Amino acid sequence: MVTEYKAIYIPAIKQGRYDVVFEGKVVVNNSYSPFSDTARHLLSQGLKGKLVLYDQRGVPCLLGGIEKAATQIVYESQESSPRFVTYHPHPHSKKDKTK
Repeated sequence: MVTEYKAIYIPAIKQGRYDVVFEGKVVVNNSYSPFSDTARHLLSQGLKGKLVLYDQRGVPCLLGGIEKAATQIVYESQESSPRFVTYHPHPHSKKDKTK
């Protein structure tokens, strides 16, 4: 069985914020959690499978399943290092970073 990977690229736009390029188009803007935000976007478009994230140099730096990544977000605080936690949309936010 051949596994198909969907490739995303993240050019840094400013410290800790990224735009995400998928199939030549920016699909997520100004994200601090580009892998998870992109997974949610791709899942909303009906795409499933594996996702690989490449940095601006073209180096693969993260691999995971779209369905699982869509349920996660990166959390960081002064007491803890960055880690994935369960994603919960802000109840008062209607803004969506995906196009």
